[in-house]
Amino acid sequence: MANFTPNQVAELKPSQMAEFKGSQISSLPPEAFSAFNAQQVGAIKPDAFKGFNAGQVGAMSPEAFAGMKGSQMDAMPAGALNGMTPEQLASIAPGTFKVMDAKQLGALSPEAMGAMQPGQLGALSANAFKGFNAGQVGAMSPEAFAGMKGSQMDAMPAGALNGMTPEQLASIAPGTFKVMDAKQLGALSPEAMGAMQPGQLGALSANAFKGFNAGQVGAMSPEAFAGMKGSQMDAMPAGALNGMTPEQLASIAPGTFKVMDAKQLGALSPEAMGAMDAAKFSALPASAIGGLKPAQVSELTPQAFGAMKPAQLAALKPGVAPAVTEAQLEGLSNAQEKKLTAKFVAALDPQQKEALGN
Repeated sequence: MANFTPNQVAELKPSQMAEFKGSQISSLPPEAFSAFNAQQVGAIKPDAFKGFNAGQVGAMSPEAFAGMKGSQMDAMPAGALNGMTPEQLASIAPGTFKVMDAKQLGALSPEAMGAMQPGQLGALSANAFKGFNAGQVGAMSPEAFAGMKGSQMDAMPAGALNGMTPEQLASIAPGTFKVMDAKQLGALSPEAMGAMQPGQLGALSANAFKGFNAGQVGAMSPEAFAGMKGSQMDAMPAGALNGMTPEQLASIAPGTFKVMDAKQLGALSPEAMGAMDAAKFSALPASAIGGLKPAQVSELTPQAFGAMKPAQLAALKPGVAPAVTEAQLEGLSNAQEKKLTAKFVAALDPQQKEALGN
């Protein structure tokens, strides 16, 4: 059979193809495969598909794959799928992908994956998703990800998500992000994270928030943070908050700051602190106030500083006293002034003490 020509293959009836064995398939030259049609391919027994190789697959027409069955895909060697072209992949019925495993999926070229359609990706099992790599993900269309399920996201390797584009991320339904873990979130590029929408961020678990880094945070839109929950803030690494912009901080609800700790507060940039309003600042637990740095304190508005509660005022460390502005001190009431510790007041200069008495 090694001498079969395309013309001879074209003359074979489907019933004859049904008699082929894997060893016979593997002995056919690649050029002979160019003559296969859909009826002939559909007639090949699944066991015979084990004989396919990449060169043979690559030589076939896209039309020949239109009748490929799931049982045949199940038997196809992963190495053979490496020869599949974008046009061939696009011609395969979505249901055929249900049986594909991780090794087979991982063998498909990025070029071929670029032709994957929403129905095809949606048909893939969670197990198959374990075979994805970054090159494949980056080559796919945003539309392909529109129907991605939570079980598929749960199985996606973190390294593969590093290839995701902003357009792809934006197309994924918010509910799909519910199962994302910290390692997966941390693998997303800052560029991709820039496309994250409020509903998507709101769907992330507190555990996923542990994967954030400063570059990702800084790339996101202020709108994305509008629905951030307290449990998510509680899990956010302090280092990630260092990337927060004033506009992002301004969009976060005051109640979300109730769980912030000293390390997290201390990681915010002075510029971001300048956007902290009275409601947000007064919502901070007294235990967080100890994390304030002089450069942050000097950026607080008099209104925010003046909204401090007794326990917060008592928690101010003497080390930040030199950074407090006269306008901030003038905004404190007599009752508030009494809550400042003696050590804090002692650290104020004469001009500051004069402002404190006004």
